Amino acid sequence: MKYIIILFQLLLLSFIVNSCDLFDGDAELNFELQKTNYGIADTLKGTFTVSNFTSDDITYQFSSSCEYILYIKRGNTIVRNYPEICAHVMLSITLKENDTKEYDIVLPLVDSNYQNLDKGDYIVEVSLANNNSKVLSKKFSIN
Repeated sequence: MKYIIILFQLLLLSFIVNSCDLFDGDAELNFELQKTNYGIADTLKGTFTVSNFTSDDITYQFSSSCEYILYIKRGNTIVRNYPEICAHVMLSITLKENDTKEYDIVLPLVDSNYQNLDKGDYIVEVSLANNNSKVLSKKFSIN
């Protein structure tokens, strides 16, 4: 009986994982930085892309005007998050077969209060702002 219950739980878990779209379906996410070493007053630049290589349309729903979110972390501490302001509107994007949506990341490392990030090692994390996207990360340094 114990084995039947375990088997049932595994089948149920498999069904839940497959029906929740936790992994962006068949879309491919990619994140690249132009460089990994920056100066204190430099601008972080990169590209975040979402590509649909399936034969089906993929639609993403967003609860604000922000289609992606980005965090800069030092260790486990978030030191910056972007965008800082998003309009509260419903938004959706649809990627058709072989479509790619590209987001150019251009982010001054000085914040709106003219505060620099300290020299050191950081991680930048980016994901779609739809609450179930994969999070991609890259390391960078400020010298």
